[in-house]
Amino acid sequence: MFGYMGKILYVNLTDGTVTNKEIDQKIAQDYIGGGGYASKIVYDEVPAKADALGPDNRLVFMTGPVTGTRFPTSGRFAVAAKSPLTGILVTATSSGFFGVELKKTGHDGIVFHGKSEKPVYLQIIDDKIEIKDAADLWGIDSFAVQEMLIEKSGEKKARVACIGTAGEEMAPIACVMNDEGRAAGRGGVGAVMGSKNLKAIVVKGSNKINVAAPDFFNAMAKEISTGISGDVFAQFFSKWGTGMAMDMGWASGDVPVKNWQVGDWEEGCKKLGGEELRKTILKPHSAACHNCPIRCARWVEVPEGKYSFEGPGPEYETLGACGSMLLIDDINAVSWIGHLCNMYGMDTISTGATIAWAIEAYEKGHLTNEDTGGIELKWGDADTVIKVVELMGKKEGLGALLAQGSKKAAEIIGKGSGEYAIHVKGLEAPMHDPRAFHSLAVNYATGPRGACHVQGGSYFAEMGMILTEAGI
Repeated sequence: MFGYMGKILYVNLTDGTVTNKEIDQKIAQDYIGGGGYASKIVYDEVPAKADALGPDNRLVFMTGPVTGTRFPTSGRFAVAAKSPLTGILVTATSSGFFGVELKKTGHDGIVFHGKSEKPVYLQIIDDKIEIKDAADLWGIDSFAVQEMLIEKSGEKKARVACIGTAGEEMAPIACVMNDEGRAAGRGGVGAVMGSKNLKAIVVKGSNKINVAAPDFFNAMAKEISTGISGDVFAQFFSKWGTGMAMDMGWASGDVPVKNWQVGDWEEGCKKLGGEELRKTILKPHSAACHNCPIRCARWVEVPEGKYSFEGPGPEYETLGACGSMLLIDDINAVSWIGHLCNMYGMDTISTGATIAWAIEAYEKGHLTNEDTGGIELKWGDADTVIKVVELMGKKEGLGALLAQGSKKAAEIIGKGSGEYAIHVKGLEAPMHDPRAFHSLAVNYATGPRGACHVQGGSYFAEMGMILTEAGI
């Protein structure tokens, strides 16, 4: 079957056995793509009432038929499970190179079930599959773990997907990190990984990915890549990254501000936008994902001061959730907050949105000093937010409450505080305001994983884009 390697690796973490199963060609055709196939596995194999953090849940890493090919932007992979945040199916996706290397090992995906008695990691180097002890990795941040495991593998081009301490602590907003700062971010898939005592996956492969009619496929891929490179919108992303949505979105009211209370914040959004990042802390770096002509990924360096670091820069969703939502307009501070989330392995959207809920609940008297451990929550207070993020990453004090996500935290606090928790099905809304593009409201309300702007694109038509495939 072209585009597929033909097998999925099943890993029983309870007894340490691994089994290869053939790809079901009908499922591959009916549920095309890594997210589709992974969702089908979770739907079929996870009991409806299974505990999302129990051994009966499945954690599925899956690639699609174009992953790793010459098709542009084909570095993505999906991670699916029953979500500990929402209690329903979630599929999170990420990019970079991990999915490509996974596929080149000869496997289209991996399905984990059961639970290891001790911390472990899985290593696949072509046909060699090993479950290894991860006791020395437990408690290590996601950046350091990736470096350590690449060195341990002896393969300089190996790729790693892992969790940070938030995943180890099974925080429902924990994500899976890969390729430095990329993340399968939404729905708590990192918590599911932690619940299985699985710290990381290391992959390195050398198998060829075969496609039907390779000459035609490669010519088509080249034509599409050329078209993308020449597209004005793609060029905006290349120059300013996804942060350009800050520069462009404030005028239409697309950017949420102060936990969705404010319609626009021109001054703050411009201080957080792609242009400001480009002028101040952007650093040249080969940060692009596999075979991507857009190259929107940012690499930043804050050379000095209390927020000094070098690493992956913030995407738009991080700039919104950890910036405008909290009335923080310091690009250095927001970049550092995003970096901390990457280290701990936390979804920046849920992290920022939950802190925004907490600040509003505190401001209006629903959250007290007793609840916060004496921490005074205020809009625009970057240093306090950083302290709270650190507590969330360790699931300590106030952080233990907020790491549950806004819906569960509001249920615990009560007192009507749920009115300020902006979510659908428990998943915090992304950083696009449906009061600017009304079809997003329907998109969020009906999204199968909760509030999500990437599972429907009607708002592009509202922006005035021409969608010839849809007859618009």
